[in-house]
Amino acid sequence: MKKREQWVPKDLRKTEEQITRRIGRGKGKYFFLNDKPYRMLWKNQRQNLCLAYDFETGGRVEFLLSDVRKHSQRAFTAIQLTTLLRCHNKLPWKYMRAGIVRYPPMIYHIDSPDMKFRIWSEDDVIDLYEILVNVHRGAPRKDGRVTTRASLPSRAELMAIMRDETMMYIKNRDGEFVPVFRAQL
Repeated sequence: MKKREQWVPKDLRKTEEQITRRIGRGKGKYFFLNDKPYRMLWKNQRQNLCLAYDFETGGRVEFLLSDVRKHSQRAFTAIQLTTLLRCHNKLPWKYMRAGIVRYPPMIYHIDSPDMKFRIWSEDDVIDLYEILVNVHRGAPRKDGRVTTRASLPSRAELMAIMRDETMMYIKNRDGEFVPVFRAQL
């Protein structure tokens, strides 16, 4: 006889592995180099070359693959951004319309230029995170401190998820899992 599993709320079922799987591992098709968005078209590791599409000029550009790996930043779509920051999908747009956060560059699908969307660089994600950390939630406190969102990840956790670093969790006395991060050497 099969043992029945206990019901768990939907929010608690997501593990950190599922979150990183949704964001994607490693470098994706889109990346930023010198604050300009590019799309990787072709790469050859033996020749140390890659061919990318430049959205600002509308042409193809060749780079050294080692330079792209060293100096490029990942690009995140709107869904990936809200998954990283654990916030509602309308929150980034709210701060952009208010002029608090700058609009990220708009790019398009190469096959169909009518389908446009925006991608955020790692710097854009950190800028939005810094604003969310300093925004107070709820009624003003008497001591003047800022109460941030409970769902907001720590800065170390955000950087680890963005850069696909391994995260380790330790169970504390209360039975909660607390993230522990390895120092970068």
